[in-house]
Amino acid sequence: MAQARDLSLGVVIEVDIGLHRAGVKPGSEALDLARKIHASKGLEFKGIAGYQGHISLMIDPTERKIADEKACELLVSSKDLIEDSGIPVEIVSAGGTGTYNYTGNYPGITEVQAGSYVTMDVGYQDCGIDFDIALSILTTVSSVPSEDRAILDAGLKSITTDQGLPRVKGLEGIEIPKLSAEHAHLKLDGRMKLKLGEKVEVYPSDTDTTIDLHNEFYGVRDGEIEVVWPILARGKSR
Repeated sequence: MAQARDLSLGVVIEVDIGLHRAGVKPGSEALDLARKIHASKGLEFKGIAGYQGHISLMIDPTERKIADEKACELLVSSKDLIEDSGIPVEIVSAGGTGTYNYTGNYPGITEVQAGSYVTMDVGYQDCGIDFDIALSILTTVSSVPSEDRAILDAGLKSITTDQGLPRVKGLEGIEIPKLSAEHAHLKLDGRMKLKLGEKVEVYPSDTDTTIDLHNEFYGVRDGEIEVVWPILARGKSR
């Protein structure tokens, strides 16, 4: 189709730099595929990309930096090999929110694939990533069965546990030890008393797998709803 319309499609090769999920092997496999693309009509080789998903949530920053540099070296050395063969490499894309400060400073990387930093979450915060959390789930206290327990009206259908349990925003002495389908179970240590009907904000452990459980974002500034954005991936089916 591209050739019929006298068009050229840009192509970026994915290189497996340690996640072992997708992509060609670094080095000769990346070079072989780049050569095939470069020689193909209707295709234009643009560059290579890797992703360090296996590194991004390492708690120790020194270990994360060392592992990230090893991954970046695999990608950049593949870029050098391709360029040495006479094929220009415009794009070298890697990293994410958990490694943005390491990947972004590595020589030869042209793009950082950070996304979660926009909203942030508990998982990355616990790794010391220095962005503020902007996304929370507004819940209501639906039951207070005892002084040391309370129940919220949001559970697994609205908050993921993909990277651990969520966390209550701004309230001391409250933990969320368990989520059931439609409820969050709170453990209270006595410092905070909750009342039936009270509103509680909850930070998800992973925004990626929480956002697609909802239909809309509500943008709040100074306590007022300023904008409502549809989450188009969900459509209007829910």
